[in-house]
Amino acid sequence: MTDAGHNNPPTDAELYKGQINELRERIETFPDITVDNEGDANDLIQLTKKLAKEIDNKRKTLKQPHLDAGREIDGTFNPLKAEAE
Repeated sequence: MTDAGHNNPPTDAELYKGQINELRERIETFPDITVDNEGDANDLIQLTKKLAKEIDNKRKTLKQPHLDAGREIDGTFNPLKAEAE
């Protein structure tokens, strides 16, 4: 079953994929860099770096509760395992 036609809002990953595709299109259609457009080229590079950083921060934010839960579980059970050994 596909998600086509669902009424759910897009996921963060879907939104980021759309932004990546938009940037990719802009990059692919960017003319050769000249003195006249080097500022625009630099702006595009900065946009890609900013988006990559934003994506990584989102990943870290979503992953952190799972890491914390794993550490809590380990803290509870690892001493018991060591005691049993």
